[in-house]
Amino acid sequence: GGPMFKLSADEGLAEPIVAKSATAAWAEVLRRVTAAREAKGEEAKKTAISGPEFFGYSLPHVRLLIEELPGAAECIDYQPLLQRKAAEAAEETTQTAEKAAALEEPPRAFTTPPRATAFSSSSCSASGAGRVHG
Repeated sequence: GGPMFKLSADEGLAEPIVAKSATAAWAEVLRRVTAAREAKGEEAKKTAISGPEFFGYSLPHVRLLIEELPGAAECIDYQPLLQRKAAEAAEETTQTAEKAAALEEPPRAFTTPPRATAFSSSSCSASGAGRVHG
């Protein structure tokens, strides 16, 4: 199981790259490019792009097209993009409603008044009970 990612090229790639994830496939591309540059005496360049970004999986329209492929519904551990967006919107609405309700609640009174603690030092001493006036 699971998907396999296969990369091939018209030139410069003797054997295709096959990996179990987009990240692993892209990491192998970067490893081979770095090795080829170093063999030529060139400095290896760093990249910040991820495998899923390279393959376009971060683009919503690409993800929606993939979700429409035959067998996509059989991926039980995957939540389709539109369902995820709906769940996020529902969660945001719930959080907003909870915040609004919290702002509308009247302030709660203390059940017992806070007390000041007695203390003393060489220059002063104090003791007393604090009261809440309302």
